[in-house]
Amino acid sequence: MRKKIIIGIAMTLTIVLALSLPVTADEYKRTSTGFRYIGEIFHEKEIDYHRGSGSFFVRGYGEVSGSHDVHSVDYGVTSPRDGVYARKEDKVNISMYIRGRTDPDAASDDIIRMEEEALAEVQRERELAIQNLNARKAAEDMEGSEFYAEMRSLQARYDEKVQGIIDAYSEAKQNVRILSSNSINLPRNEATVRVGVDMDPGEEGYIRQSIAASSGSEEYLKVRSDFENTGGTTKRQLDVDGFINETLRVDGYARVYESSEVREGRTKTGWWSRQP
Repeated sequence: MRKKIIIGIAMTLTIVLALSLPVTADEYKRTSTGFRYIGEIFHEKEIDYHRGSGSFFVRGYGEVSGSHDVHSVDYGVTSPRDGVYARKEDKVNISMYIRGRTDPDAASDDIIRMEEEALAEVQRERELAIQNLNARKAAEDMEGSEFYAEMRSLQARYDEKVQGIIDAYSEAKQNVRILSSNSINLPRNEATVRVGVDMDPGEEGYIRQSIAASSGSEEYLKVRSDFENTGGTTKRQLDVDGFINETLRVDGYARVYESSEVREGRTKTGWWSRQP
């Protein structure tokens, strides 16, 4: 009988303690990568973390070095205090720096010559199309708004052809290409950040990036990007729901630094870009 009483008291105390002590479901994730490659390169990494996902990709023929770190914490505190439960909190910190250079001998002279000829042919077609449009304007006495609308459409069409040629020959020239992509899904803010640097033979570039986000009692999102390409194609996409929608593409030299921040619905931002 005494033994049963002791067991009963112990079980009661266990239940009371379980109900009164904080109940936590903390989860911590971290992945870190450092590397240096010379030669023919392919490296891809995908990561799923709290409130989002990310990846980086490196390929081509040349030299690449860098590092990539992701820290993700999920605090699941749920114990009541004065009848109020603590709010769950997620934190994510991402930092990466990747620098690359395409081997100057990666592309043959024939590949480079064919790309130049294809681009020159598109340019000749563009100039002829502009001449025909100017002739139509004079002959038909087109209104300015109609003329400029057709000119914008014409330029966009040939810009797309140029981009297609450059992208196609990038693969043939074995350009070193480095890409970074991250998506953040907070309760009040969503963001997508993508940067790609594709370096022509003999050219070099880098991406330096940091992202910090939290969905706790004080929600915030900070994004900083710094990237350069001495020659080739550079792409950038930045979408912050309800705040920023930015798309960038440069064929040639590019140098950009940008910093954006969203905190509890109030925004602070300082960003700029510069190129020659």
